[in-house]
Amino acid sequence: MRWRMNYKGRIFYWSPKRFTFNMIIFICFITGLIFFITNSVKADATRSTLSIMVHQGDSLWSIAERIEPDRDPRIVIQELKAQNDLRTANLTAGQRLRISVAK
Repeated sequence: MRWRMNYKGRIFYWSPKRFTFNMIIFICFITGLIFFITNSVKADATRSTLSIMVHQGDSLWSIAERIEPDRDPRIVIQELKAQNDLRTANLTAGQRLRISVAK
């Protein structure tokens, strides 16, 4: 236990154990943050973007089932709407959609 006075004259408690503990927590936090960022970059790098043309009679549901048959079409539709800035599910023939697919 050590009592110190800062430059404004206030007394505060300083402990080497607390400082060491806080530094360990800080280093673990930074390491976890770096790990998370590098993994998210790797996840983005494993996908590529393609463009598909909407044909007569196509719907977001049919396109979602065609491009990713093993996934839930509702999730794929949400991703398609987000990637293409679609507010509704209405598509027109000749419209181009960007899709991201696994490499």
